[in-house]
Amino acid sequence: EDGGKVAARRLLGKLAAVPRKELPKHSLRDRIRHAHITGILHLTGCGLKYFPGDGEFTHYMRGIKVLSLNRNQLTILPAEMAYLPLIEHLSVSSNLLETLPDSIAGMAKLKALDVSQNRIKYLPPAIGKLRNLQVLSVNQNKLKSLPYSLGKLKTLQRFSLNGNPLFPVLVDKYN
Repeated sequence: EDGGKVAARRLLGKLAAVPRKELPKHSLRDRIRHAHITGILHLTGCGLKYFPGDGEFTHYMRGIKVLSLNRNQLTILPAEMAYLPLIEHLSVSSNLLETLPDSIAGMAKLKALDVSQNRIKYLPPAIGKLRNLQVLSVNQNKLKSLPYSLGKLKTLQRFSLNGNPLFPVLVDKYN
C-alpha cells in the first residue's frame, strides 16, 4: 500500500505541474451584459474567432462606447458592427483582419480606431465618412495605398501607419 501511495503522490505531482488555462473571470455573456450598464466591453485575449454579434447580444451591445477586441483571432469584422451606433473607441489590434467592412461608416460617433498589427491590405473608402474620427492607427499591416477619402477626415489629429509597405514611399515623398 505504501508503494501505491507513493505512486499516487507522484502522479498528483505531475498533474499539478501541468499548466492550466485560466478560466475567464466572467463568461462572454456576463461581460456583454455588464457592458450594457458600463458602456465598456473588453474582450482582449479571449481567443475569439468571430465577433459575437448575434441576435441575443445585439440588444446589450447597442449602448457600448468602448470596445476592445485586441489579441484575438478575428479574421473579419461583420457588417453588423454598424449597429453599434454609440461606439467612440474601437480597438481590434493584433488579430488576423485583412479588411474592414464598408459598414464602418455607420459608426458616426467613432473617435478612435486602432487596427494595428493585422493583415489589412487596404482601407475602405467609407472610412472617410467617419466625421468624428480623431485617432487612426493602422501600424504593422500590409497597406500599399491609402484611400483619397482620408482627406475628408477634418477632425483627424493622429494618424499612424508605421510598418506598412507604403510607409517608406511616403517618408521619401513628404520629407
